[in-house]
Amino acid sequence: MTNSSQFGKALEILYDMELDRVFMSRGIEELKKKAATYGKKRNIYKPIKKKSTEDGSECIFFGLAGGVILGALSGVIYGFIIEHGFFDRINAMFKHGIIFGIIGLVLGLIFGVILAKAVVRGEEEDISAAYEKDMKEYERQIKADDKRVALEMEEREFVLTQKEELDERLYNTSRMLTQFYNKLGIDRDFQNVIAVGYMYEFWRIGISRKLEGADGLYYLVRKEIKNDIMHMKIDEILRKLDQILDNQSAIYSKLTAINRKCDSMVKASVASLEYAAKNNKMAAKAVQNTELAAYNSERIAAELRYQNFIKTYLMV
Repeated sequence: MTNSSQFGKALEILYDMELDRVFMSRGIEELKKKAATYGKKRNIYKPIKKKSTEDGSECIFFGLAGGVILGALSGVIYGFIIEHGFFDRINAMFKHGIIFGIIGLVLGLIFGVILAKAVVRGEEEDISAAYEKDMKEYERQIKADDKRVALEMEEREFVLTQKEELDERLYNTSRMLTQFYNKLGIDRDFQNVIAVGYMYEFWRIGISRKLEGADGLYYLVRKEIKNDIMHMKIDEILRKLDQILDNQSAIYSKLTAINRKCDSMVKASVASLEYAAKNNKMAAKAVQNTELAAYNSERIAAELRYQNFIKTYLMV
């Protein structure tokens, strides 16, 4: 393998690792967002016992009115029966109407008070029964929500475990990349996914085989992209992808494919974790069997090969 082809292979490795770093950064953010949604309690409001609106006044009123009317009517009838003369009957009807009316008033008052108490008690019993029913439903919802929160906290731990693994992988990959860049002598301004991607493409299609000079990779990359874009952080690159890259470029296609792959893999991994938690599966086994765990294993093996290649290349 010639030095030129070796350096081209090194650029390919750096580009692949930069793309992997983008994937991990995106995955970490998605897992952080997912973890933030777990374990939040619902707003379940304790029921308020209604106050009785019935005071029995209507019952007392109707008792009084009914007693007076019935008593007076009974007295009038009674006076009409016991007397025979016209004026005697009128006097008897008036007299007994008043007497019986007063008696009816007293009896109506007693009946009205009894009825009012019964009505008020009935309403209070209905209110208490409804409140007791509402409280049982409230307690059921509280227990169900506590159970959901406890389950979600387990799921959150699973998700955070995946995030921590990606954090560690991202740290190791970034450290390794810095070492590779420094050992390969690539300028700091070109140590990012966009610059390396363009350099690799230019090298692959044979436009340039050197870094420096008027027709070197550095010059071509600067021509292709603005200088400030080369200094962007990964999250800024992802956020401004449409603005800073040509939609037809190979780098754009790679980055958008990585976004889709990351979203799909995170969703699949979270789904497997949630399934494990809900079905009382072992958490450790669930974490080991996610797509993200498989991706991590694959990338660890790939980076070991890359590291061996770079070491061999640098010794040549």
